[in-house]
Amino acid sequence: MAVAQAVQAVVPVQPTNVVVTQHEVYNPHATIEQLGSIIPVQPDDTGPPAIKKARESTGKWKGYDSKRVFKKEWEERYAWVSAVPEDPTLAYCKICGKKIRAHKGDIEKHQKTKRHLKKQTTSDILADLIPISCENLDGTKNNDIESNGDARVVPPTAQVPDGQQQIIYFTESAVDSAHQAANTVIDKLVEKYHQRRLDNLKIEHEAILQLYKDQLLLSQRETQSKVEADAERAQFEREEHEARLRFMQEEHNAKLKSIEEEHNAKLRAIEQELLFAQQEYEKKMRLLDVQLSSINKL
Repeated sequence: MAVAQAVQAVVPVQPTNVVVTQHEVYNPHATIEQLGSIIPVQPDDTGPPAIKKARESTGKWKGYDSKRVFKKEWEERYAWVSAVPEDPTLAYCKICGKKIRAHKGDIEKHQKTKRHLKKQTTSDILADLIPISCENLDGTKNNDIESNGDARVVPPTAQVPDGQQQIIYFTESAVDSAHQAANTVIDKLVEKYHQRRLDNLKIEHEAILQLYKDQLLLSQRETQSKVEADAERAQFEREEHEARLRFMQEEHNAKLKSIEEEHNAKLRAIEQELLFAQQEYEKKMRLLDVQLSSINKL
């Protein structure tokens, strides 16, 4: 859908060597200036593409190859091929715009090439997207579209003056040239679409990567905060344990001090009792001495 809208924005396509009319119809009595305003087509200075010279046959096959010409039945079997009026020994591919030898083997070989298959697929898509209408100088239209989507061009029958040859230049197939130009437009649109898709994927990848980085950073911060909380809890428990140990040590020291003081008090009491008993003993001994001395005197 996006490709179809983009192609409709590009239409009308005016490829090289193609006469495309939109509103006005050609007047055979018009002047050159009027023709220039109606059909603004520039002549192609490059001309038709150069034909690669095929390898010439030698020996007994030389005469056989020189007699091989294009067969009309090939147009029914291969809808994309047409004859070359000026050279019956050649065939023209309407999809690739290329001339090939009028040999069945060469035609089938060209049908399997990557370039032909790619352009054939693009041409089938283009036939559904872009309706092309080309008019000849006599007013006839070259839009004889067959059921398979290939275009057959009706050659112009009107006589063009020599002065108008600088403005109007017909190729062998105007519709094929239009197809080639439209194929180029579609290739560019597809390239831009893929480039835009790659850019979107790149932006999405960068966003996902940034999201992963943020999640990783958040996880690291949560882990760091958890480690710090565990360290603070362990520090608090360690300080609490040390305080409990100090309290127990102080309590133990107080008990030892009280026991020692009690022991010292008991020792002092015993010493006083011993001292008192000694004094009583000495007093009794002196009393006995006095009594003994008095008895001896008697």
